[in-house]
Amino acid sequence: MISKDLRPIIHVATDEKFIDAAYNIYTKAFPGMNMFLILQGERNENILYLNQTDKYVFVKISADFVDVVEDYCKDAKIIVFHGINYNQAILANKLSKHSKKYVWSVFGAEVYNNNLIVKNESVGSKTYWTFVFSFKKLLKDIFRSVYFMLVKGKESPNKTVKKSFLKMDFVSILYEEEFKNYFKLGILNSNVKHLKFTYYPLELVINNNIGFVEGTNILLGNSASYTNNHLEAFEFIEKFDIRKFDILSPLSYGNKKYADEIIELGKLKFGDRFCPLTKYMPLIEYQNILKSCGIVIMNHYRQQAVGNVMNAVFLGAKVFLSERNTLFHYLKRIGCYVYSIENDFANDNNEILSLLTSEQMIHNRGAVSIDLALDTVIRELQTKLNPILIESTL
Repeated sequence: MISKDLRPIIHVATDEKFIDAAYNIYTKAFPGMNMFLILQGERNENILYLNQTDKYVFVKISADFVDVVEDYCKDAKIIVFHGINYNQAILANKLSKHSKKYVWSVFGAEVYNNNLIVKNESVGSKTYWTFVFSFKKLLKDIFRSVYFMLVKGKESPNKTVKKSFLKMDFVSILYEEEFKNYFKLGILNSNVKHLKFTYYPLELVINNNIGFVEGTNILLGNSASYTNNHLEAFEFIEKFDIRKFDILSPLSYGNKKYADEIIELGKLKFGDRFCPLTKYMPLIEYQNILKSCGIVIMNHYRQQAVGNVMNAVFLGAKVFLSERNTLFHYLKRIGCYVYSIENDFANDNNEILSLLTSEQMIHNRGAVSIDLALDTVIRELQTKLNPILIESTL
């Protein structure tokens, strides 16, 4: 039975690690005005990442789930889509949008895993031919749209997701470089606005008295996904003398088969120096891992692992990013000491793996602290969204 206590801000989300943070931020920005709908499969799925389950409304994906969500949205003025998977896209395309504004809070995979938007630009050549390419996948990609149209009588999931982006009124993401990139990809309407947002304001994830990095470990990647380009990273790391480094590689989140193969290859190349992190851990425990890593290498060719990178910069790690990644250009724009994988690893100079100076660490912390402050995030939400809420009551 649907509660009569409906809210003006409806959040449509799934069981993802970002959602508890989103709940805390939006509740502080708009007290008493939010309702979080968590979409679940028809089977009784175990909740993996949400810790505040009593705060959420769970909606089963069924034949009438659009109608169920429509009822929850009767009084809504703003609908926030946290990431946009196929079912969320169906809702964005089918819900009545009359007098409502849509906010797309970007995860990233919904863009870069959609082969109607990008092909294989997010993975390196070695990763592609080792893990991604197969004739079976190639044929699936070619015939997927035809299959869905002829056999199922509907458009492909990727097409549905891509179409939903055009309905958005706001794109909620930290930095404008990535926002502008979506225009280049042709996936946004011309009137959409940028809503500056992060799921991980510093006050919610870091104690400001935490100090700086204290170890010389290398943190490599953020997950067990192809777009980490671990194989390419292995190639340039093994050119250096890393006998004094341990390589910590988070592989608990993503593709388990890929994780297992990366662990095998990492051990083969680096022996006991390669330390895979295979269990999901609480944020506080992960922060301690980050503190031990004076060097952070994120070999993503697209926006990914923003929370990890920003935390690493705040903690004073020396961060290496690909220049293909819009995050690299954002950090450069705000004045951070951040390093290029393509250029700074090119000369095989072991000195490049020296840690930042204390002055550089302090400078970087100051540079990111403004954009990552909880007050900054809340003020941006209120400035951009309050006019919609106020207008709706007039």
